[in-house]
Amino acid sequence: MNVKLTYCDFPQGEIEPVSSKSISNRALIIHGLTGGKCKLHNLSQSEDTQTLVSLLEKWQSNEHALELDTGPAGTVMRFMTTYCALADREIVLTGNQRMQQRPMNALVDALVSLGAKIEYIDRTGFAPLRILPANVHGGKIKLRANVSSQFISSLLLCAPYFTNGLELELVGPVVSGSYIGLTVQVMKEFGVDVQWIGNFLKVNPGKYIPREYSVEGDWSSASYFFAWAALSKKAHIALNGLNLLSLQGDRAIVHASEKFGVKTVSTPNGIIIEKAGKPLLARYEMDFNDCPDIAQTLAVMCAGERLKEVKLTGLQTLSLKETDRIAALKTEFDRFSIVTKVDGPYSLEFDASGFEVYKGLIHTYDDHRMALSFAPMVQKTGELIIQNAAVVKKSYINYWQDLNSLGCIVENFDI
Repeated sequence: MNVKLTYCDFPQGEIEPVSSKSISNRALIIHGLTGGKCKLHNLSQSEDTQTLVSLLEKWQSNEHALELDTGPAGTVMRFMTTYCALADREIVLTGNQRMQQRPMNALVDALVSLGAKIEYIDRTGFAPLRILPANVHGGKIKLRANVSSQFISSLLLCAPYFTNGLELELVGPVVSGSYIGLTVQVMKEFGVDVQWIGNFLKVNPGKYIPREYSVEGDWSSASYFFAWAALSKKAHIALNGLNLLSLQGDRAIVHASEKFGVKTVSTPNGIIIEKAGKPLLARYEMDFNDCPDIAQTLAVMCAGERLKEVKLTGLQTLSLKETDRIAALKTEFDRFSIVTKVDGPYSLEFDASGFEVYKGLIHTYDDHRMALSFAPMVQKTGELIIQNAAVVKKSYINYWQDLNSLGCIVENFDI
């Protein structure tokens, strides 16, 4: 299904953004490690989180050999790899075609060095994996810090259940450090002490303390409404359930959007964002090392404002996501006559001063964030068609309904 979007003169209303997928998935792994004794509230309804819920329920079966399919959910694949290494039975862990193209060797190598028994079923370095019962003794390891932070979080979350805990040295500059910080915070909230000094993390053996826990709002999902405000002439959008002091890295959208004339005000229920003035910039540069999931959002904001000089860096992980996001951005920007330059795998530069209105089909490449981030561009084009609109269910299932509530016309439009 495609959707056709029509320009909204004044996006206004009240939205309850989805709860954090990142926090939900971390809390669910902890819930599983406690034997299902936690009471979790406000879990994300995203496809990724619901996949993890389903896999943990299947885990409760008495099957001697278990096969678990994570679909396209990268976080679930990484977190479940370590979780399954602690099992007392054989498990096959697989995913969809794209998931089987995303490297797993750094995590698997680390786990094997810690005592796990893991085999590659098809290609070395990639899922599907066969995970066999083993004594994961833990101990000291080194891991490159520029690999996926999900690998690091996967090890940390299960580390209390390694016989000797975990002492992890991160080698080199840390990528997506905010997500590691989020993992550490959630672990501490369930009673596990994590020491993080410089590039060294230490988790002593122990157990999580079951408790009630409520998941906060998701800043990744909220970021798209900042783009709607930025690309509109005026806007007034209340976003409930968001914490301005959150450790979620995508909270960086608050500061990043200020230069686009977006003002954020704290309220007892969350925040209000308004279009407070015209953008105060001719060029834009930002490092997304700690918040790669809002890179597409900011790219679209810069493109819609026809900025002449844009340089986005810290994009190390974007080519390994649901699609190669840098290549996808370049392809879709070509439709608007935006001149792009890809400088290696870590940055994207472009000149949008020659922006031309395009009202046709935006391809999403089975990537939810392509659909979510490009939708606000309709504020500059009048109309726009988003291909495979259902892809947003991976993280934000009610996105199109929420846009409609703000005044944007959203129509089913199959072509």
